[in-house]
Amino acid sequence: MPTQVIRCQHPVGQGGFHTSEIRIRSSRTEKFTIVYDCGATQNDALQQSIDWYVNNYEKIDLLVLSHLDNDHVQGLDQLLTHISVDTVLIPYIDQQVNLADIFRIEAETGTNLNHIEACLEPDVWFGKRGVGRVIRARGNSDDDMRAPEEPPRDAGERDELGFSLKVDKNKLKQVRKQKSAQAELSDLAPGSCLGISHPSSSIDWVLIPYVSSEPSVKLADFQREVRAILFGSKTTKRRIRSEDLATSLKDRRQRMRLKRAYGRFKPSRARSTHNHVSMSLYSGPMSPFNPATPKFQTFLLTHWPHSNLDACPVGWLATGDAPFRNEAYRTKWMHYYHRYLQNISTLVLSHHGSRLDFHRDLVCATSAYNFVANASDPPQYRGHASDEIHDYVESHGANFIHVSQYPESEFLEIIQKL
Repeated sequence: MPTQVIRCQHPVGQGGFHTSEIRIRSSRTEKFTIVYDCGATQNDALQQSIDWYVNNYEKIDLLVLSHLDNDHVQGLDQLLTHISVDTVLIPYIDQQVNLADIFRIEAETGTNLNHIEACLEPDVWFGKRGVGRVIRARGNSDDDMRAPEEPPRDAGERDELGFSLKVDKNKLKQVRKQKSAQAELSDLAPGSCLGISHPSSSIDWVLIPYVSSEPSVKLADFQREVRAILFGSKTTKRRIRSEDLATSLKDRRQRMRLKRAYGRFKPSRARSTHNHVSMSLYSGPMSPFNPATPKFQTFLLTHWPHSNLDACPVGWLATGDAPFRNEAYRTKWMHYYHRYLQNISTLVLSHHGSRLDFHRDLVCATSAYNFVANASDPPQYRGHASDEIHDYVESHGANFIHVSQYPESEFLEIIQKL
């Protein structure tokens, strides 16, 4: 079991930048570091947080990205320029969904060649920035309701010199090998659980991603249309590379054809299908919480009212942009995490605390007592963060924590083993 866990939700405004470190008593200098998302629309606030982090840490063991929207990844270039990253974990997204996402961003902000490469060829994009391995977490299908499995004790390669990420090799399928300026690319099977190991200690701490990706037939038709424009054939199975799409977007005629194709196939409702592809992450003990045998003491080093908590759960769960108003999605998500919902102390609310992606089950069915919304102040978008959610959370005796772009809103937790 870890001796100490330090978690920080940095004040970056409309976006997200969470960092954590895990330590054990036998190794006072070593730590396993995790970053979840790195982006925001307030550039100055984001840059200040990144500068602080790279000045205080030498490397990131695991970088997790919920999805590739700009307000979740905008700071990656700044971060990766100044710090090394061992492994990146991203959601597996079918190419037709990736294409729809690229054209949505293109319609909103113009062509972003950087974003195109990151979406279509993440191993190349991250490899150019020094990352050694990219893992794509695959989503569960509709008829696959398996809960995550505990990683076997002999899974992965044990690093005798310090912390390492433990992954069951039977759950990991290599797609492309590591080359010069190209990271190794592997797919992680649904229901997989990542562990953290150390040669001197057994660590009851796991990382469990959840991805739900179900592209529609309509988006598959869109992919065929794009192939027809790029390669002259709807039936070709040729892989669409970032340079193919970038070249076409630079050509005015091709660009207009691609835009018209997207206009025909894009969803008519406000929230499009590809926004559902967002990865949640549980970080916490594998063992169920038992209040009769308290093991941790939590200090909330902020101005929030509860500053010293004993015998409470200590798990953390971030939800990206998960669409919890969608009953089918919410049911699957809660079934998947049901074993861990009573292990949670802190839940990072979906979509910057928007009421459009909130459901009361998140409060009633979990043990969380901190609900975090990452949003600018005043709100950049209406309802981010929602006053309605604020009132509901606090009416149930929990803390609603609005982390904005202001330094004093930073949310820092130090969890100490008793």
